[in-house]
Amino acid sequence: MSYPVGFGMLYVLSGEAKYAALSRQCLEKIFGGNYSERVEIMDAKSKAVLSVLAILFVGYVQAEDLPLGHANFHPSINHPIGWRGDNSGIYPGATPVTSFDIEKGKNVRWKLRMPETGNAQPVIIGDLVITTTEQFQLIAVDLKTGSIRWQTTVNPMEYVPNTSKDEQEKFLLIAPLFDEMRTVQYEYKLASSRRPPSIELPRKGWKIMRDVLARLDAVKFPGLSIRIPTEVEIDQETIDTIEKSALNKCFKDPFDWFEKKYNFPLAEVWPEVGGFTLATPVSDGTHVYISFGQGQLGAYDVTTGRKVWGHFIKPQRRCNAYTAPLIVDGLLIIQRDGALRAYTPATGKLVWETPHIGAGNGYCMGVPHVLRPDGKTALLVTATGQVYRLADGKLLGDLGVRNKGSEWGGVSTVGDGKDMVFMLPGGNHEDDMIAYRIAVKGDSMEKTEVWKNRQANRSITPVYYQGLIYHNQDDKKVVVRDATTGTVMSTLACNTRFASPAIAGQHLFILFSNGLTVTSLGKDIKLVSQSKLVEDCNHPDCKEKSAGKSFSCKNVTCEVAPCFSGDAMVIRTHNFLYCFSSK
Repeated sequence: MSYPVGFGMLYVLSGEAKYAALSRQCLEKIFGGNYSERVEIMDAKSKAVLSVLAILFVGYVQAEDLPLGHANFHPSINHPIGWRGDNSGIYPGATPVTSFDIEKGKNVRWKLRMPETGNAQPVIIGDLVITTTEQFQLIAVDLKTGSIRWQTTVNPMEYVPNTSKDEQEKFLLIAPLFDEMRTVQYEYKLASSRRPPSIELPRKGWKIMRDVLARLDAVKFPGLSIRIPTEVEIDQETIDTIEKSALNKCFKDPFDWFEKKYNFPLAEVWPEVGGFTLATPVSDGTHVYISFGQGQLGAYDVTTGRKVWGHFIKPQRRCNAYTAPLIVDGLLIIQRDGALRAYTPATGKLVWETPHIGAGNGYCMGVPHVLRPDGKTALLVTATGQVYRLADGKLLGDLGVRNKGSEWGGVSTVGDGKDMVFMLPGGNHEDDMIAYRIAVKGDSMEKTEVWKNRQANRSITPVYYQGLIYHNQDDKKVVVRDATTGTVMSTLACNTRFASPAIAGQHLFILFSNGLTVTSLGKDIKLVSQSKLVEDCNHPDCKEKSAGKSFSCKNVTCEVAPCFSGDAMVIRTHNFLYCFSSK
């Protein structure tokens, strides 16, 4: 809250005109249009009470009017915050630093090793940074100090109907063991169609797997039967029998049993981190909403991390086939494999549900973009090209822009928020970027192709800003296009990767695998700075690690866009959370 503005309410109540416009908004929200008559008849004591209420209330009005990225911005149901901020990647109120040096401590406010790996973009809610970890954790970190304020386990077993307390508690013990089993399977070529160079690799893997199976058996999860292979059986394995070994059932059967019984997958090893918690949460300032791939859709109190409501919906079989939730016009929108759904955020009541015809695509990572062609009717345009009406979920049409490559789907879409949408099919195929103009005609939509232009390389969700499109490509360059014609205005060779770009203040911020690139804005962008991320190694098999020595590891992986609040910039890597600031 801004106290000068809050005291402005006192001036209004005592007849002063200072801060009158903002104060009037507060009074109208409290009393309605006839606020002046009601204030006039109050006695002195009542006015004093109203003054205190007004001071408290004005913070809400002021925060709601501030631009995203402002130090005092706080999300509301009308101005939520989630993936890429408000889904645009633009933080006009931010004034972040443009460089940092971790080893020298320059512009580093704090650095926090996360309790587990993760790959969801952080969300800043007031003085909290909310993020997730791979083993279904929702964590709130103090923006000023970097200390963990609260940590909540989003246990999928608590969402599955009719599960016992014993099942729920023991699931938290077996889940990491199943992840470990999958890792051993892939690393040591167990049950692999690609024959290893010798039998020694899978034999070593089986000895490790045997230990993991023994630890899994010791948990005594209700109904789960484990067979542990003997060392004699392992020594009898040969290179010719390894692919169809009878031992493969030892680790396959538990997976099959669990998924058949509970209807959700147990482990996800692609991408290597993030897994089923990859989707970035969204918040209306009161609750934070998560959509995890093992079936969890829930609301949690921002202040305490307490669960408010939750649903078990269709789990995901591939973590790259679902998107982050978003809030539009008071509705919580979830795009999950098989359906597009709208809920009432406060209660979790289902408002509408419609089949998502692009559900079978291997890639469908982009959050639906919101258009309002007539200035009122909100449309949801998915990354696979379907156009839905927000009010009732009705499918109005299909742009037909799905990827034609091996990973048939859609990666991203962005637009001008009005009637232009820019589609990037993405995946591993260099399809055209296509711009459409959309019009609503009753229960259908009309599309007009405005331009089509080659991407030249795999691209990720771009930023649309002041008539220009900024998108970083996988061949280490940033491309600036004219949004009206698709013409490439300039390119800049620099470090880029999978993270979506973001605009804060007057700069473009692009995270690559182990650092940050900052450029200017405009048709002819210039490099401003590049900063490196270095981390204390926690990889047990890291080739750079020296026995008993501490060092900074170059093996840093960062795949999500930064987020901003005032002069603070928050960056998430797989293992760490950073806050960079001059203060």
